Amino acid sequence: MSTPSFTTMPGYPSAGIDYDPSIGFQVGGDLLVGAELAPRWWLIAGAGITSLNTSAQSRETTTLSIDDEVFTAVVLHNIELTYLAADLRLAVMYTFPAIQLQLGIVGRVPMIASVVQSQEIIEPPGIDFPEGSVRIDGEGELPGLARLVQYLEVGIASHGDDVGAFHISPFIMAEIPLSSLSTDVSWRISTLSLGVRIQPRSGLSRRIQRDTLRTRDTTIVSKKVGASGIQLLAVDIDSSMLVTDTLVRTTVILREHYQRTYIEPTPVVVASVRPLFVDESGREHESWTTKRIHHRNVVRIPVIGMVRYPGDLLDTDTVTVAFPDVSDTTSHSVVARSMAAQNARALRRACASASRLTITFNKLADKEAVIRMNDVTKWLRSAGFRGTLVAQRSDQYDTSVIEIHGYERKMPIQSQSWTTILMSPVRIHFYPTVDADEDIASWEIVIADEGGHTDTIRGTGAPAHQVAWNVPDSLVDGESSEIRCTYRLTVRTASGYTTSTDPGMISFIIGGTKELPVESWTYRVGGNHDASGPDDVEPPAPLPRLVRSMK
Repeated sequence: MSTPSFTTMPGYPSAGIDYDPSIGFQVGGDLLVGAELAPRWWLIAGAGITSLNTSAQSRETTTLSIDDEVFTAVVLHNIELTYLAADLRLAVMYTFPAIQLQLGIVGRVPMIASVVQSQEIIEPPGIDFPEGSVRIDGEGELPGLARLVQYLEVGIASHGDDVGAFHISPFIMAEIPLSSLSTDVSWRISTLSLGVRIQPRSGLSRRIQRDTLRTRDTTIVSKKVGASGIQLLAVDIDSSMLVTDTLVRTTVILREHYQRTYIEPTPVVVASVRPLFVDESGREHESWTTKRIHHRNVVRIPVIGMVRYPGDLLDTDTVTVAFPDVSDTTSHSVVARSMAAQNARALRRACASASRLTITFNKLADKEAVIRMNDVTKWLRSAGFRGTLVAQRSDQYDTSVIEIHGYERKMPIQSQSWTTILMSPVRIHFYPTVDADEDIASWEIVIADEGGHTDTIRGTGAPAHQVAWNVPDSLVDGESSEIRCTYRLTVRTASGYTTSTDPGMISFIIGGTKELPVESWTYRVGGNHDASGPDDVEPPAPLPRLVRSMK
């Protein structure tokens, strides 16, 4: 489709006539070369030849005078244009997921440009041009300078498909004239054309496509499956039969439906979040208060069964470890193996430093006590105990026990007790960190307690440097009780990609703003703390106490 426009044509009856859009015949070819400037951006240069044959009409209303009678007449201008032109083009192309958009400049240099013109009066009918008027009927060539025209081209092309060694993609192109190099004669033709672009497969740009259904015959598609890994979705079978006296012909048509999926690269997103206890001014809280506990030079190790703790842990030199009662059907070696399996590492470290170990049996016959003493002795010796073993009888305990005494001062502390005074009320700030190669659309931090209650902090864009959190009432069952919560940061990018951090754990105690610091006894078993002196036992950090959120 074309729209010719001429101005100041030599011998033309009037200037500045624009013709109505018309459909013409244009054929041409271009040799294009492309270079990738950036992902999805291409620079295209090329040269080619275009041949156009089109005709157009334009109606002009004018005033005529015949025999001193003046009247309004409509003149129909007819024109037929034929040219063969050389094209030089420079364009930029951007590749979208579904289409390609091209914008460029074309310089068209027609080598041949001929025009055939005619005029006639159509209203009122039957009127001929008066004598002495200028009427152009005939054909001629356009002047040389009038042939040099620059065009702005805008094109849209699909990604197309591969056929053999080539890639074929249909396109639609609009060409809009900008100017002519001639100052006194100009002509312009705006065109809208359809075409097919053929490219070698080795020169294809990366195509990004999703869920595009293709229907091909069996042979072509089966080859393409091997090359591109297309997924077969369905097979439709149509059949027909022709029966004659001498022939039965059956025709079977297979239509295979495939789906090709191109996956975009996953964006790189690195996210982390850490909680921090802060005081009322927003600074990290450091005012812990602890008491050093006098170490009584005794390691307290649960061997097996129930551990019997004395009433006052600070005023005893002895920890009693109870053996379970052994029934007549239980082997004594089973007891020894069970003790070894559960506490081998801890007891070996204790035995390496112990100077004396006393085994107390309760209400056992002499023979039974000897058998049990032999089993325990063998195991303790194999565990590395080289000190003194003493066996005794007692009715003090309901079951048999082991009492361990006399450890050296610098020994591995396997069990310890301490007193903590919890700090003044604090709050929690979360510090999220996100590093991504694309924009962040939204984020959220989800906090959940052991009872299934959750609280969520949300935001759009990249998260702030710090996010304050007030503990809601739904997470609080009672005052001064320990609360354990998990927290997780989830980030969503602008393209829809979502990622989450691994869950973290945080513990605290809820208290009111007017409460005095809570004094709490805490006892721990296990650990690898080393005591450098009888008064140098470092307890772990106490739990912080938070203020309930106000609503």
